[in-house]
Amino acid sequence: MVVASSIYLVFFVGQVMASGGSLNTIEEVYVKDCTFNGTSNGAIIKTWPGGRGYARNIIYENIKFIGVKNPLIIDQSYHPLDNYDNGSETLKVSNVTYKNIWGTSISKDAIQLNCGPKAGCTNIVLNHVNIRGVGKGKTFATCTNAHGTSSSSSPNVPCLSGK
Repeated sequence: MVVASSIYLVFFVGQVMASGGSLNTIEEVYVKDCTFNGTSNGAIIKTWPGGRGYARNIIYENIKFIGVKNPLIIDQSYHPLDNYDNGSETLKVSNVTYKNIWGTSISKDAIQLNCGPKAGCTNIVLNHVNIRGVGKGKTFATCTNAHGTSSSSSPNVPCLSGK
């Protein structure tokens, strides 16, 4: 298990998974008690189309966002050049939990669950997530092919069922 705890972040280094048909796996990741301050990205999972494998059993807990551009993202169609086959295989994303997440976003689209048409994302759980805009700005969530539950969360995530 990988555990990241009690971290105050002003930048974040990540890994894009599953590019070029390669097999990639990540599992048993626990990120807790962290603050993201002014970062471009917060709690994110990005995968390239055309990969194989999975990202599963990932927990983000007790996370605070301060003016983050993209606070919460799952993107199975990430590709910086936008020249890819959106219908190609993607790695499976499952069993991802966001618990006790709060703070502010500088963009209105605070929660983005962009899952592919083939694998989709399953058992995505949002529990006590509250992301508002900087100042009094409103935020919203977008989602495609994401399945799971959401309880006590704002903004509302339309593709996840309420508990």
